[in-house]
Amino acid sequence: MKDKYQIGDWVVVSSEVSKLYYDENKKRQAKIRPIKYPYLAQIVGACKKMFGKYEEANMACSYGFDLDFGPDYDPPYLRIESSQIFWLVRRGMVNKPIMVRDEDCEFIFEGSKYINSKIMPWKWTNQKTWSQAEKDEQRDIMFSACRDEKGRWMKL
Repeated sequence: MKDKYQIGDWVVVSSEVSKLYYDENKKRQAKIRPIKYPYLAQIVGACKKMFGKYEEANMACSYGFDLDFGPDYDPPYLRIESSQIFWLVRRGMVNKPIMVRDEDCEFIFEGSKYINSKIMPWKWTNQKTWSQAEKDEQRDIMFSACRDEKGRWMKL
């Protein structure tokens, strides 16, 4: 697992970890979100997450409740049963890293159909790009908007 990917490798991601949560039995789980259209991303790191059962605090004291929790206080903790390594991938340089399981990544080799350029965008977004005609129309609308003597827009 450790040698499968290196930082900087390009992968195709088919699902991602949306969050870590505790189920009704107080066991820590990873919620996996499938992706309709797999996307290209770059490995930027890895993280190790522990899984197990959450044990609540025990505040039983032989002489009653104490503000300092007394000598019999046991703090809450996670009883570790297993651990898993997740890969951190990014779609853009300033985008947040996304956790991905090992089985949800597919390594991309040099002559693949997915890679047209190996340059990561500054920021990935799924918003459509505006055509020049749309930009010009918006400029004209804002140019003709009412302004006061200081150049601020006025509410009508």
